[in-house]
Amino acid sequence: MLEVARVRSTLIHCLAAEETVGQISQLAGVFAARIAPDETLVVGPPDAAAATLEQLIGIVRPLDSTCLILDQSAGYAGFCLSGDSETAAFARLSQLPLGERRPVFMQGLVARASAKVFAADDSIMFFVSSVVDHVVADRIMTACAELDVTWRPAVDFAVAARWTVER
Repeated sequence: MLEVARVRSTLIHCLAAEETVGQISQLAGVFAARIAPDETLVVGPPDAAAATLEQLIGIVRPLDSTCLILDQSAGYAGFCLSGDSETAAFARLSQLPLGERRPVFMQGLVARASAKVFAADDSIMFFVSSVVDHVVADRIMTACAELDVTWRPAVDFAVAARWTVER
């Protein structure tokens, strides 16, 4: 069985000088992923936006006054795959290798859309542009039809203890 749910979350992009972005450490209750030399994506539960923005501004702005810190939560749609068939479902939706090491963060195509992927021991969450939200939902249903898909109520993004970043 494959369980699918929408994911509620906070997603904040921080663009700053490379050496400044490198100073961003793991903030409490959120995950900070360096996605480019001068860019970090901070992801957390939906109620973390205000506090995370405040923390990031306090850390980054003194080091780089030209930084750009944007709450882009509304620009993303999140999906969570779980259940007995989560790995099989993800393999039908993406060519990204999950590997044995979890939790892990990766970037790549999922359901033919650019995605940020968070694979934990018991679920796989991924975020795509909200513009393609319904297209991705349809592709999940089509690609995974034989996996007994059940849609569940929305879940909140949760930070795993030790995410690793695959480059």
